[in-house]
Order: sequence, then structure tokens, then C-alpha cells
Amino acid sequence: MLEAVDGIFSKLGGKQIPIDDIFRLGKASQRGPRPLLVKLLRNLDVKFILKNKKNLGKEKIFIDKDKSIQERAKEKKLRDEFNVLKRADNGIRMAFSKGSLLVLKGGGVVIKTLSYDEDQDVIHQI
Repeated sequence: MLEAVDGIFSKLGGKQIPIDDIFRLGKASQRGPRPLLVKLLRNLDVKFILKNKKNLGKEKIFIDKDKSIQERAKEKKLRDEFNVLKRADNGIRMAFSKGSLLVLKGGGVVIKTLSYDEDQDVIHQI
């Protein structure tokens, strides 16, 4: 795993990033590879990786900051709502920004912004 992660990090900018620990999340299944949690020694390296993750291009590698259980549950609710919208319009994409889900169309034009209210368990359009 260490060699694979080092290879990915080298594509991000070629600098050597010290790693504290790596481990797989979830139980093994036949649904595909399990995600890795990579702990880094310096917060500066975390910022560098998140800033340069776009350098991976079209590779099927997704890098994101570690999220709490509540944040993951909130994003799942928003993703589920996006999937309902996508069935009606296949030309849309999504992006998360500051806890909200942006629904994008065409060249990245925001057509909707959705937010989840945990207290009322409802999704609002902003």
C-alpha cells in the first residue's frame, strides 16, 4: 500500500510526503477496492495534497479530507437527492462546497444549491 500511495503522491507534485500510517476502511467485499485512510505527519502536506489533487486528471482516484460520521451522513443525504435529480436530467454534475451540494450544468454553471438541515431532517434549496 505504501508504494501505491507514494506513487499517487508523486503525481500530485513530485515532492516526498512523510506518511504516519495507512489502513483500509470497511470490510472486504466484492464491490471493489476499499478506501484507504492515509495519516500524514504535517497539516501542511494535507493542504498540499488537497490543493493538487486535480493533477490526477481522469484517474479513478478520489482524495478528500477525513470527515466525521455526521458529515458523511449529511453528504449521503445530499448525494441521494442529487441522484433523484440526475435521473430527470443526465447532463448535470455535482460538487460539494462548504457543506452544501452544488448542482452544475454545462460548463460548470451552478443551477441549484442544496443544503441539509439535520434538525428538521429536510433538504433545502438555497
